[in-house]
Amino acid sequence: MIVSVDYGIHRTGIAISDNTEKIALKYKVINENSLINLINQIYEIVEQNNVSTVVLGVPKSNISKRIYIIAKQLKRLGIQVVLWDESFTSLIARENLQNLRVNKRNINCESARIILQEYLDFKNG
Repeated sequence: MIVSVDYGIHRTGIAISDNTEKIALKYKVINENSLINLINQIYEIVEQNNVSTVVLGVPKSNISKRIYIIAKQLKRLGIQVVLWDESFTSLIARENLQNLRVNKRNINCESARIILQEYLDFKNG
């Protein structure tokens, strides 16, 4: 299984693949400001779900520095990490959810799902 992470300073969206690694599914939102605690929670998700790869969405902003720190720490824990351009995923997520009454938690999770689906489509050719 593969997990994706849409990092945010206040909320981090997590998505997970199905067993065939073809479909991305929303998983959860982590409300955590501490990078160390966030990394530990991602690690727990990896361990609990037999995850082979973590896809980290990388924005074109100052927040990307934190993504590289997360990637480095996950790699130190022996986790395969893929960095993925997440340009426009939040915008697409808002458009996908615009007709529904949703809170920001759903947008983070939907963004993670979009990142993962893009990666799975690329991986599966």
